[in-house]
Amino acid sequence: MGEGVSIAAGQALGDFWRAVLDHPGPRLVFGAGALVGYPGQAGKVWPTLVVDLSATALATVLSRAPAIQGDLDAGCLRLASPHSECDLIEEVKPLLACGQGASLHVALAPGLPPEDARTYRGWDEAIQRFVELSRDLTVMNLEMYARFKLVADRIAALGDDPFRILDVGGREWFFSAFLPRNRVTVADLETTGLDGRALPFPPRSFDIVTCHHVLEHVPESDRPALLAELVRVARRRVYLTGPFRETPFAAEIDHFLSQLAPDNPYLQEHLQMGLPSLVEVETWLRDRGLSYTVEPITRCNTWLLALVLSALQQTRPDDCREVNRYYNRRLQELDRGEPAYQSLIEIRVN
Repeated sequence: MGEGVSIAAGQALGDFWRAVLDHPGPRLVFGAGALVGYPGQAGKVWPTLVVDLSATALATVLSRAPAIQGDLDAGCLRLASPHSECDLIEEVKPLLACGQGASLHVALAPGLPPEDARTYRGWDEAIQRFVELSRDLTVMNLEMYARFKLVADRIAALGDDPFRILDVGGREWFFSAFLPRNRVTVADLETTGLDGRALPFPPRSFDIVTCHHVLEHVPESDRPALLAELVRVARRRVYLTGPFRETPFAAEIDHFLSQLAPDNPYLQEHLQMGLPSLVEVETWLRDRGLSYTVEPITRCNTWLLALVLSALQQTRPDDCREVNRYYNRRLQELDRGEPAYQSLIEIRVN
């Protein structure tokens, strides 16, 4: 009985790997258990990434299947144990880059525990969203597109990429979609468990540090600690975006929107925490001898339109996508100048 089950399992893994490796493009496999039947990729030109929630599971399978090591050394097979959805996206980006337009084949290993399978299916959905968004970034919410595109262009202008980038408070991977050649680490209490006020990285660990709309979600007493950490772990630049209390209409717009969306916790935090002071941030930077520039971005009317579109996203997603695409493709003409809801601070660390 046991021998029959073993033979059947072996046949199932054989069929599984034939379907995976016959795909004419990069492949992603969820579940280290599939490696037990891994046949090798002799003559195959597309890379394969195997992901498991447990690094221990990957190490155990690797120790029992030394033949895998050859493909690892050759670079046609990679193993990864991401801690979050954001980490997973960074592992997948090299697959998409080498695919040169070929589709990514995603497969779940046979016999996964139900809980693991649910997690992997959620990750697969995130990957499909990332792939779709990467094809046309202009469908992104126009407010997010405005700040992400501007900062991504500043990073590209520095040259010498790929860079190691830390996105503090980013929650998700949307900013990373603008940086396909760079590896982006997300530090966020909600999604990756990393606190921007006490980052677990040595000084100058990252070439670039970004922080989009975070100061207004941090208690005022903690804001100097956050600024200090951003500067401490950066080697070249820190890019900080967000609204400030000195900006005309910013507080008024926040109050108005919080009444329209009383269940939105992030808008409510703008009122509870209070908008940060640009004067205080600039004083903090000057006291430490840091060079910086401040640029107004995202006009107030753009911010209002973006929030209205977000509210309509659930009921009219196609219309919202078309409005975002139209506006984002004309960003230079439609969204520059005063009065701006938010500002971009570029800090030169070196």
